Amino acid sequence: MTEAYLELMGQKTIILEKILTLTKGTVFSGEKQDAEKDAEAFAELYERREKIIKRIEKIEAEMAALNLPPAFGPEMNEAVDSIIDQQKAIAAQLLKLDEANTEMYHKIKAHVQLDMKNVRQGLDVNEAYADTYVTGEGSYFDKKN
Repeated sequence: MTEAYLELMGQKTIILEKILTLTKGTVFSGEKQDAEKDAEAFAELYERREKIIKRIEKIEAEMAALNLPPAFGPEMNEAVDSIIDQQKAIAAQLLKLDEANTEMYHKIKAHVQLDMKNVRQGLDVNEAYADTYVTGEGSYFDKKN
């Protein structure tokens, strides 16, 4: 049973490392001309991360189903503590990356909002000028009669 628990803890660590690698691999420029591309990349990153995190939830459910006692032997405690320390280190790196991504998100959001405002103003101007020209049906006069 304790080997199964350690195996599940190891799987959880591997999944956290995948999330870290995925997050590190996604780079945002934060530039105005790349706002749309950055916004799509941001959404894709967190959608992919959400799918991976669901696997962690399944692993934690399996760990809970093992019904292990709250205290293990000293060797087991050392192994579990070592894995937990690894997971904490990965989580700390993820938190730093997420903080940077959150700042970048606000930049991307500001650029996209400005673009949307410009589009809206363009539409308003277009509608204002379009209403001044009345379109009607033309007439054709037959000159033969």
